[in-house]
Formats: sequence, structure tokens, C-alpha cells
Amino acid sequence: MPSTEPVTYAGAITTIVETGLLMLISMGVIDITDDQVGQIMAFVIAVLGVVGPLYFARRASTPLAAPRDLDGVGLVRPGNEPPIEVARSMREG
Repeated sequence: MPSTEPVTYAGAITTIVETGLLMLISMGVIDITDDQVGQIMAFVIAVLGVVGPLYFARRASTPLAAPRDLDGVGLVRPGNEPPIEVARSMREG
């Protein structure tokens, strides 16, 4: 299912992973020290909270410098001129 808000989903995934890890630690399933918990959370935040949203946002958005469609065809013509058919329809209607 394509999403129009990939960064929101990436943030939600980060929260779910962090909460799941903390739950496993609090239930004694994972036995680690407080320092180790801090390091794991820092890693999760760095990877899923920063890199993840950037990756998902980049995949799901169109760059403004050189926009292309899914087939790799440029969306902007040289000089930003519309195709002849589009220009005619703009004049007529």
C-alpha cells in the first residue's frame, strides 16, 4: 500500500521497536545493564529515527532538482516549456 506520509510510518516503526525492546527488558526476557539499554536505544534512534525516515522519504518523494517519474522520464522539459499539446489545450480552454 503506497503511503503519502512515509516519514510518519518510519517514526511509528521507531517507536514500536523502542517500546518493544524496553518491554522485553522490563519483563526480564533480556538481561542487560542500564548502560547497555542506553546504548541500544541510542543506536535504535540513530538508525530507525534518523536514517530510516530519510531513506523512506527519499524513496517516496520527487526531488525538486531533477524530478522524474517511476520510469525515469524527466518531468520538466528544457526551459520549463510544456509539451505542444499541453500548451494548445491551455490556450484553448
